[in-house]
Amino acid sequence: MTTEQLEAFTATVEFGGINAAAEKLFISQPAVTHRLKKLEEDLGIALFERTANRALLTEAGRAFMPEAKKILKAHMDAKKAMRTFAERQGLVVIGFPDNMLQGNCKAYMAIMAEADNRVSALIPPESDDKQLLLSGRMDIVFCDVGHKELQDPRIGSANLREGTIYVCTGENTRLAQEKEITPEQLKDTVIFPYVDNTGFRQDFEAYVAMHQLTLYPEERPYQQICPDIVQGKGVLITNIPLLILKGLVYRPLCFHRQVNIGIAWLKNNPKPELKSVIRLIRNLPPEIYDRVRM
Repeated sequence: MTTEQLEAFTATVEFGGINAAAEKLFISQPAVTHRLKKLEEDLGIALFERTANRALLTEAGRAFMPEAKKILKAHMDAKKAMRTFAERQGLVVIGFPDNMLQGNCKAYMAIMAEADNRVSALIPPESDDKQLLLSGRMDIVFCDVGHKELQDPRIGSANLREGTIYVCTGENTRLAQEKEITPEQLKDTVIFPYVDNTGFRQDFEAYVAMHQLTLYPEERPYQQICPDIVQGKGVLITNIPLLILKGLVYRPLCFHRQVNIGIAWLKNNPKPELKSVIRLIRNLPPEIYDRVRM
């Protein structure tokens, strides 16, 4: 049973006869007849009752019609999926932190504009950056390039900007009056986590545990967190301070190591556009990764 035979069968039914089917399929009438005969031989049952003027469906033919349509649809879907896959093979897949994609970040917009038709942007799933690269799910990831998980000879990396860990607090709170926040000053404060990659998340959780700080039990969208922060009900700790909203200020947190905002990629990645996209990203000015207004 072939797709050509199924197409001849469905066309004969839908267009009311072999001649009409041949016309729609741009083949000869004998070719349609041959395909129908081969299909019936393969199935071992008659699908049509042939008369002098037309072919009428048998009961088996009527039962087979929806099945034939399903097979043809699955065939077309598979071809479409493979075409899409083939088209995407040349695209460089970049894993952006969700606050860059959803926060209208200047860096994200600049990269997508300059690398038009060469880049596909995704939010990385809950997986470490190294595995995303080694598995081929991502070609480039934005991450903290100083984290130990990326110290692998197979992975290349570039630092884009030295980062700072920030405490986001309400402008009228006691923490807003400080130039730098120490962990002791956060002892009685609820901390809302908002971290941008697995490497920093691990360090952040270790920092909270080491200093016995109070971490809010679940992550919440920043749209829900911000009103609580303005009212002094908690603080947000982040490594990329992207939000500028009325009533919020950022103060650096005394952290145990420097955070480096950068990109990482697999060195033996065969995609031809990868090097040019990396060069484009590295040539962007460091300040483009600063805060953007929401």
